Amino acid sequence: MNPHQIMITSDSACDLAPAFIEQNNIALIPHYVSLSGRSYRDMKDITPNDIFAHYTKTGEIAKTAAVSTDEYVRFFRENMQSGREIIHLNVSGGVSSSYLNACAATWEVPGVHVVDTHTVTCGIGFMAVMAKEMAEQGHCADEIAKRLVHERERISGGFVVDTLEYLRKGGRCSAIAALGANLLKIKPCIHITGGRLKPAKYYRGPIERVIPKFLSDELMSLGAYDRRQAFLVHTGCSDEILQDAGKLIASIGGFDEIHTAQVGTAITCHVGPNALGLFVLKTNA
Repeated sequence: MNPHQIMITSDSACDLAPAFIEQNNIALIPHYVSLSGRSYRDMKDITPNDIFAHYTKTGEIAKTAAVSTDEYVRFFRENMQSGREIIHLNVSGGVSSSYLNACAATWEVPGVHVVDTHTVTCGIGFMAVMAKEMAEQGHCADEIAKRLVHERERISGGFVVDTLEYLRKGGRCSAIAALGANLLKIKPCIHITGGRLKPAKYYRGPIERVIPKFLSDELMSLGAYDRRQAFLVHTGCSDEILQDAGKLIASIGGFDEIHTAQVGTAITCHVGPNALGLFVLKTNA
């Protein structure tokens, strides 16, 4: 199949950098974030800094809302051209109902293949690269979608979180657990496993000391992995922390390319500021 006959789309929660999106010709549909009763489009009408500023001022965290089926129908039609098919890379169905809504939209827009990536944020980038490479090799959209489902468990992704306050106020952590973690300076590591977010490990100390331990543990525990690229994501970490993290990943991992991106509002309002994550593609799954 001509690669120009296959369009790759995703949700704004993929958090991929503009340069990566342009390079891989990806069209995005925004998730929604609600703040003080008003609805905003992720990264179009609201930014992570707006989330942080509002929380500091009022103690209120933003809430996320999935893309509706009707919105997916309009989005798919806008990106569907004569003879073209769509591969839509959806944020994990285990963390958002947007996957089911996107699937429902395909009843009205034939030629759309919705893939539950079983990952979040920049982990979707690996799927985008796979889809593009297979399209260039002449594979049809149905073959690509089936291959992506088979390959998705190779994506290893995890975050280390600086504060549990956002998780607590979002109902994903008890007040007692959050209080204890903050008093003891405990930083939880959260992995994306089987499409769901699960606590994997706990670190203790200030975030700038925890991050190098987290990154070293992540890379050393992987076994064999694809060294062509890795994704480093964050929720407003300092330039110094990001530079040191990039150097550490390059030193241990030996990656050809490291993509760094700030997470959008859809993820930020759950994990809060100064969280940092690493996504790598395993070769031994």
